[in-house]
Amino acid sequence: MAGVYRKKICPTCGIEHRRRGPFCSRTCAGKARVMPADVVEKIRESNKARVADRTSDAYLDAVDNLRQAT
Repeated sequence: MAGVYRKKICPTCGIEHRRRGPFCSRTCAGKARVMPADVVEKIRESNKARVADRTSDAYLDAVDNLRQAT
C-alpha cells in the first residue's frame, strides 16, 4: 500500500508506530538528544540574563509605553 510506513518501535518510549522516522513523535525525538554540559550552561546563563533584563525598570517602562500606544 502506498503511503504506509512499516511498523517500528520508538527507541525513547517503546511504543509501536507507523510514522516516518525512528521516533513516534517530536517529543520523543527531542528527549533522545544529548547536549554537552557546556552548551547547557551557556543556555542557562543566557536565560538568566534574559529574565534579569525583563525585571529591570527600563524594560518595564518600555512595555508600559508600548501598551499605552496601542
